[in-house]
Amino acid sequence: MKITDKVKNCWACNQTDVSKTPFIEGWGHKLFDDLQIQVCASCGFGSVINELSGESLDAYYDEVYRSSSSPMYFNFAQQRPNQLEMRAYAQMLLAKRFINSGLPINILDVGAGPGGSYHAAREIFPNSKMFFLDNNIEIITYYKKWFDVTVLEDLTTVDEKFDLILMSHSLEHFSANGMRGLLENLRQCLTENGRLVVEVPHCDFRIASHLDGIERVNDTPHLQFFSIDSLVNIVSSSKGLSIEFVDSVGRILNSRMPNDMPELRRASKLRIVGHDHSIVKFRLKGFMKNTAKFFLDKLYLSGIAFKMYHVILKNALEHDEFNYGGDRSAIRAVIKKSEHVK
Repeated sequence: MKITDKVKNCWACNQTDVSKTPFIEGWGHKLFDDLQIQVCASCGFGSVINELSGESLDAYYDEVYRSSSSPMYFNFAQQRPNQLEMRAYAQMLLAKRFINSGLPINILDVGAGPGGSYHAAREIFPNSKMFFLDNNIEIITYYKKWFDVTVLEDLTTVDEKFDLILMSHSLEHFSANGMRGLLENLRQCLTENGRLVVEVPHCDFRIASHLDGIERVNDTPHLQFFSIDSLVNIVSSSKGLSIEFVDSVGRILNSRMPNDMPELRRASKLRIVGHDHSIVKFRLKGFMKNTAKFFLDKLYLSGIAFKMYHVILKNALEHDEFNYGGDRSAIRAVIKKSEHVK
């Protein structure tokens, strides 16, 4: 299933000062157990060396990533959207700084997940026309139930042009070669004054706590690991795109560092089975939220009360989505289409 194990120049900056580090498999799935990551000492970029086949990744996402036992599980058949997703509001507000038109715009969310961008877009860009990109039947059914959106299944056959394209925590799931082609497709879908807002996990391998720290338990199932410098390099080397804004955002990263790689792997496995206190608290919080949501749904509360529920129980501690700078959990960028490219 592994196509190659050859170390090459850094894919982001083309420098030769590269090394290898083990992939930390944090979700208990054998597909990622023996992977190696190429690390660039110059720009901090990390990229999986042992490129996985498309069939293996498709099976992983279908059978593991979206399963009920996955930390990323969302029941599209039963759950309803969060009307106040703070990350989406922060992303839309940032985009608003660079899209000055007061007219309705076309917005595309690539990999919209539970659709948190929908209500944020409606508030910040009134009368905008929304498009979601996904080809999963269950997810498409969910979108049609809850949102007034046009669902696209293939970016390469789209005739529309978009004033704003959002790609939040998706780029890291693509192979290096696939990422380059995707950025080109996105560029072609932008209007001349359009903007692409990209958010990826922050993992700068030049920083010790990123290379050897407890945050590495979040490796799975990422294939690319971005520093700010490497993201800038990748965009700058892509035809017809340039960075307009980039910074770290979100929660301050955990600086605790295991003593060695075996200890980090042990911490990763403990986190999976629920012995890590932070995960226990996370699951308890999720249980409380879901219980409260059940009773609120049964009471058929008004839209205002439903929004208040989300503010109190889900978003009260998510203000970090509006905080930039420092060693934070994500990188958020605004990318524009270069004027000289047609």
